[in-house]
Amino acid sequence: MLQCEEQVLAASLTQRRPTDATDMKRARTKDTDAMHTRMEWLNGHPFFNGLRPSGMERLADLLMPRAKEKGDYLYQARDVAETLFFITLGQLKLCNFGKDGREVIREVLTAGDIVGETALLGQRLRTDNAVAMSASCLYSLPLTDVLSVMDGNPEFALSVTQCASDRLVRTARRMESLVLHDARTRMLQLIIDLAETYGRVLAGGSVHVTHGLTHFDMGGLTAISRQTVTTLLNELREEGLINFDRRSILVHDPSKLVI
Repeated sequence: MLQCEEQVLAASLTQRRPTDATDMKRARTKDTDAMHTRMEWLNGHPFFNGLRPSGMERLADLLMPRAKEKGDYLYQARDVAETLFFITLGQLKLCNFGKDGREVIREVLTAGDIVGETALLGQRLRTDNAVAMSASCLYSLPLTDVLSVMDGNPEFALSVTQCASDRLVRTARRMESLVLHDARTRMLQLIIDLAETYGRVLAGGSVHVTHGLTHFDMGGLTAISRQTVTTLLNELREEGLINFDRRSILVHDPSKLVI
């Protein structure tokens, strides 16, 4: 089972109580190290831009490390939205299931992404399922404490609102694509989005994308069957636009991916 660095540190603090001065000093040192790690992480995450030092210390003290194995649910649709999550390692998907049981993936999130931030805009219940696609580490923060810090910190509140609004815009764009575009266009848009998010530019201008998605996952993101995903990828390869294997795509010339 995956153990995040913070979990190992936290476990070492709770395995036994300090019994003498040396143990107490060791425990305080480990506690200080944990706080320092969390403060550094908060300072480096754009979500916390504009956060004052007092608010930074308060939230750092509330950060809780979590670990999820592949297939574990972080939360389910209709759960009460009371926690924010921040991915530090791994990959999660936000998804729903149709009446026919087919999975529709709304978004795939990776390290640095936030999970559940639309609750900051007043969403009381989760509208999707958050599921680990790989062994993943996260931090969690209580929603009420984040809202409290926002009340006394206008710059932080603006940054948070912008972050949540950006997520809604991305979701609306993806839903629009599903409704208005045909399967080939949706697949091209997915490849473009993956290239922008995960792509590494190679000599000559080609882009190598390591994405970690199965064809089933791609189908869930584009509302296309797994078989059609495979067919479209093969067609794009035959046209000389891409090459691909199980977990990566090579885009030969991004400018030729015309939608």
